[in-house]
Amino acid sequence: MDNEKKLVFLVDDNPATLQSGKNVLSMNFRVATAPSAVKLFELLETNKPAIILIDIDMPDINGFEVIKVLKINPDTKDIPVIFLSGKNDPESELMGLELGAVDYITKPFHPSVLVKRVEMRINEHL
Repeated sequence: MDNEKKLVFLVDDNPATLQSGKNVLSMNFRVATAPSAVKLFELLETNKPAIILIDIDMPDINGFEVIKVLKINPDTKDIPVIFLSGKNDPESELMGLELGAVDYITKPFHPSVLVKRVEMRINEHL
């Protein structure tokens, strides 16, 4: 990877997940966190991340609805999205991938696996 750390957006309504995810990813990436989809869309007004990691179950707008919005917007449609979710059923994973996610990681995540999968997906989309 180049010297410039890539920007990763981490979106989850659970503060503990945001903190642990940021701690793990900050070694390799610049990480911006958002506790809701509304905050994600605010961040996207001024920043374009290399990748977005997003939870599915959130109170305002769920992750499935968020990816639909991202994929129809010309400014965000090419940003890779990884679902980071506590939902570990095949139907949710399939839905996420069908909506355009590049990966689906279940929580709790293993730190080194999370970092490697984020690196791989970013490098695929350079």
